[in-house]
Amino acid sequence: ALIPRPESETIITIASDIISSKLSSSTEKIKLIDVGTGTGCLGITLQLEHPDIDVTLIDNSLHALNLAKENAVLLKASVHPIKNNLLSDLTTPTDIIIANLPYVDKSWTVSPDTQFEPDEALYASNGGLFLIFRLLDQATLTLKPGGYILIESDPRQQNDIITHAQSIRFTHIKTEGYVTVFSYSTN
Repeated sequence: ALIPRPESETIITIASDIISSKLSSSTEKIKLIDVGTGTGCLGITLQLEHPDIDVTLIDNSLHALNLAKENAVLLKASVHPIKNNLLSDLTTPTDIIIANLPYVDKSWTVSPDTQFEPDEALYASNGGLFLIFRLLDQATLTLKPGGYILIESDPRQQNDIITHAQSIRFTHIKTEGYVTVFSYSTN
């Protein structure tokens, strides 16, 4: 699994603001999915900060998911870990999806900090966009209308991500650092 980095804290800040806003205007329990959870740091943190939300942690790596489970137990976080390939086969309507998927292209120069991290946690094909585009496509079947998706990526990828997302009925809300935020509309 990836070692959590400061760039990911932006996801926590933005998601926390969205959760607080939704909690003040909804009587239903908010459902959040952390896709590509790795150590679970994002989903676990949000569940601990907002104990009334329902958090699912998803990863396709059993090793990473076991790390997330251990962290959840140690921190007494009430989360639901699931081994899955992105959102495939999930049908539960969801309010918020957060994702820090592998988005590095193999041709890029990477930080020496990454030398001990597994390639599958770093690299993706199609200029690093393959998994992000696939997640966006799958999210159209899972996100509730008005739901949000927050995606971490490299700033040089963000215009392509915005273009793809808008082509499948997402509205670009904002981009802050490494995080791009969209809302979903069925119209």
